[in-house]
Amino acid sequence: MPDVSDPNGVRWSVHRQWRARYSNAVNPTDTGDALIGELTFNLLQIVVTWPFWFIAKWLGVRWKIVIERDGTVVGETLVRG
Repeated sequence: MPDVSDPNGVRWSVHRQWRARYSNAVNPTDTGDALIGELTFNLLQIVVTWPFWFIAKWLGVRWKIVIERDGTVVGETLVRG
């Protein structure tokens, strides 16, 4: 979704959160093996959970809509459809 600016110059963004975000921040001093392990874990997590996520959304589980103001989350709401 594109960002929009209000008359005061504040940037707003509204988007749908596709999946939960995990705080697995990659440390820049990690070795290549740690990075490959992290990427493998994330890929495996997506491959295993995607079918269940897709079926749940198809059956009507709510989406999370995130509202951001200048990059800071100011609100979240759940919607269907």
